[in-house]
Amino acid sequence: MTRLTTHAPATDPRFPVPLRGIDIDAETRRAHWDDQVDVIALRFACCDAYYPGVSCHEAATDHDPVGWPRDRLSLACGLCHVVEYDPAVKCSASVASGTSEVPARATSDASEQDRLPEPGWSNSRGLSCCPRCILLL
Repeated sequence: MTRLTTHAPATDPRFPVPLRGIDIDAETRRAHWDDQVDVIALRFACCDAYYPGVSCHEAATDHDPVGWPRDRLSLACGLCHVVEYDPAVKCSASVASGTSEVPARATSDASEQDRLPEPGWSNSRGLSCCPRCILLL
């Protein structure tokens, strides 16, 4: 049985969306994942809020995580704060590197619509997947 949080944790006022988690910096990095290029926040359907990762969701809530449906845009970039850009569009980092990579966390096939993406994605060159921010890293 899925439990729902009765008292949602406070949201971070630095972001244009309801972003929650543990020790989030100004670019959505968090305490549970030490990676300079992981600046993507994920939207969770169970809370209708963004968390930098599953670990932040688990630490801040009292229910099981339910990811956003795969056919809906559900990512926010911590660098430019663009919300809900389309991760299925080929990542500009992969285009620049001459590969056909796209973020595995956003495009992997899943039999369940609520399958959660893998935390901490970066491509083989160590770059974030936000098309607008790729040159900032």
